[in-house]
Amino acid sequence: MNYRHIFHAGNFADVFKHLLLIAVMQALQNKDKGCVFIDTHSGIGLYDLESEIAKRNPEYLQGIIPVIQNAELAIPNGIVDIYRKLISDLNPNGPLKYYPGSPFIMSQLLRPQDALILNELHPEDYQLLKRQFHDSRIHIHHRDAYELLPALLPPKLKRGLIFIDPPYEQKNEFTNLLGLIAKSLRLFPQGVFFIWYPIVHDQHHKFLKHIQRLGLERILHTELILSRDFDRQKNGLRGSGVVILNAPYKIEETILPITHWLEKLY
Repeated sequence: MNYRHIFHAGNFADVFKHLLLIAVMQALQNKDKGCVFIDTHSGIGLYDLESEIAKRNPEYLQGIIPVIQNAELAIPNGIVDIYRKLISDLNPNGPLKYYPGSPFIMSQLLRPQDALILNELHPEDYQLLKRQFHDSRIHIHHRDAYELLPALLPPKLKRGLIFIDPPYEQKNEFTNLLGLIAKSLRLFPQGVFFIWYPIVHDQHHKFLKHIQRLGLERILHTELILSRDFDRQKNGLRGSGVVILNAPYKIEETILPITHWLEKLY
């Protein structure tokens, strides 16, 4: 397990999935009943963009920076405003230094009746993640996500969101992910599953076809493709996608404008 998200923190794919994650959380929290939020591949939670490791490949310059610098650009649903405020609160002195990963974002949006379960396999990142949180609503695990998630389901709280954002280092990641999703849906059929995936070549197409065969009534799928030209021979990330299973009612009315807004920005 060599993947370290610090190399990609704050890039366009982070902006995309984190905005959509906030939107789905907000939709689930429209009801008073508590929710459990599970992050299967958590990373360290908070990223120092001025660290030496982050400076080696500062992808955030083409990701979060345009979102901050174009503060006058907004969309009516308020999700971008929530996202910008989370980041500005982390950087009260001005220049962008810290970028929030999904664990930090979710922790800031938790209500008293909610719970958050985080998981990170990388040993160093797990230790860094543990230091970030001291909240009885937050539980942190150091396990293989493919073993952990079925063990956690069904959760005590009957409403929940499972955020799945693997590194896609392994060639069989998409295949393994399909198996995990099928097993998890059997255990927690009413759960909302949020799956992020990279667009490098075309390996995601087969994955999406299998997702459609699950026969779920509410599947939302959206992709953000960069307008800049990428050399496919260098395996450059040219876009990313999100699939939401058991998507909250009318969530597309919030999410699709976000995707279109980012398409114009990038």
